Amino acid sequence: DNSDATTTKEYSMNLENPTFDGTSKDDIPYKIIAKKVLKNRHNQYLLDALNAKFYMPDGMIEVKSNKGVMNEENETFMLEDEGTIIFGDIFLKSEKINFDINKKTLNTPLVQLIYLNSQITAQQLYSEDFSSKVTFKGNVQSYFDLDDF
Repeated sequence: DNSDATTTKEYSMNLENPTFDGTSKDDIPYKIIAKKVLKNRHNQYLLDALNAKFYMPDGMIEVKSNKGVMNEENETFMLEDEGTIIFGDIFLKSEKINFDINKKTLNTPLVQLIYLNSQITAQQLYSEDFSSKVTFKGNVQSYFDLDDF
């Protein structure tokens, strides 16, 4: 409902239960589903109850969050409010997650990474090429169940 004057000035589009299918600049197919989407005048999509799937060459990455922002022009995402990224048996959880589809980078403060019965927590995570290089920084704590490997 765009009857609110503030919403009308700030947002150019308001959709309920939309699905976006497409490919990134690197030909990575994706599907994004949200309960509600508002598009603001800066070409940013504000997403509620986001569930997205990115079909990478080495497997699917699933992204879930209560709230998120997608920048249409540079294909970046910021997940807020219980963001989760799932890659195979790996779950990455944080209150705020930033990732860039084209650069294949991911960074987040206060992160928990879970693999089966093992986990790592840290104040910051940075990843290049999404799955092959991951750096944890600040108050890193880990627990490994050797049966997981």
